[in-house]
Amino acid sequence: MTLLLALACTAKTPDDSGGPAALADAYTLSDEGLFPEGVAFHEGERAFFMGSLEGGAITRLDADGAETVIFEPDPGWMSLGMKIAPGTDTLVVCAIQGYGTEDVHAALWRFDVTTGARTSEVDLGAGSNCNDVAIDAAGTTWVTDRESPNLYRVPAGGAAELWATDEALGSTLIGLNGAVLTDTHLLVGIYAPATVLRVALADPTDIQEVAVTGDDLGSLPDGLDGITWFGDTMVIAGNSRVLELRSDDGWASATCTATEQEVAFAAVTVAEGRVYGLKGEIVPYVLGMDVDLPFELRVAALSE
Repeated sequence: MTLLLALACTAKTPDDSGGPAALADAYTLSDEGLFPEGVAFHEGERAFFMGSLEGGAITRLDADGAETVIFEPDPGWMSLGMKIAPGTDTLVVCAIQGYGTEDVHAALWRFDVTTGARTSEVDLGAGSNCNDVAIDAAGTTWVTDRESPNLYRVPAGGAAELWATDEALGSTLIGLNGAVLTDTHLLVGIYAPATVLRVALADPTDIQEVAVTGDDLGSLPDGLDGITWFGDTMVIAGNSRVLELRSDDGWASATCTATEQEVAFAAVTVAEGRVYGLKGEIVPYVLGMDVDLPFELRVAALSE
C-alpha cells in the first residue's frame, strides 16, 4: 500500500464540541497522472475515495489530506463512477478494461473501506461499458453504460443482468452517465444532449424524460456528469456549473437552478453537510486538450 501526502489542503479547525477537525474546504491531489472521474465519501472513515481514468487505481483521501492508494489493478483498466452502499462499509466502483477496443468489458468492483481490500468483482459481459452506479438499501446496484443504451442490474452477491435496453436511453453525442434512485424510479442523466430520464423500477420499459424548467441543463462541453442526492435535491456535476434539480411530482418534472463554478467538476459527493466537487480535468482529457493541473476536491458553490 503506497502512502502519499497531499500537496496542500486548506486549514482545518476543530469544531465547537472539541471533536475532530472539520473537513477542509479544498484538497489538492498529489498524483498529476490520476485523472479522477468518480468520487464517494464514507462518513465513518471520514474519507473520500476516487478512481482514475489512467490506470484504474482507487485512492483514499482522508480528512487530514493524507492520500493512500488502496488498489492498483492490472494494466488496461480505468475506474469511473462510484458510491458507498447505503449503511455499509462497501465502496462500489464502475471499472472498464480495454476501453475503445474490441475486447472491452466492464466490471463492478466492491471494496471494504475499512481495510481497502477488494471483496468482489462482477463482470458485466463482453462489449459492456459502465459509467456510474446507484445502489439501494439491499445492496442491489444499477449501472449505466455510456456507449450503449443499456442499464445493468447487479444484486448483492449476484451476477449482472441486462436490466433495460431502449433507444430512449441512447444519445447521438455522449450517452448515459450519472444515476440515483428514488423509492420507485431510477433517475439517470444523459451527458449530451443533456437529458434526465426516469425509469420505473417495477417496469424498466417505462422510460420517461423528466420535464425540466428553470435554468437550462447545459450544452457541450457542459453536460450531465456525476449525480448525487443532497437531501431531496438532485445535484449534478455539469462541468462548468453545478445543477440543482427539485421535484414535487415524483420526478415527472423538475426545476433546475444552475450555479457557475470556479473550476470544472466531473463528479459530486456529499460529505458532512456539504457538497464537494471533483476537478478531474475529464473534458480536456477526453478531447485531448491541455489540462489545468493540479486535480482538486473542493466544496461546490450552490444556489442556497
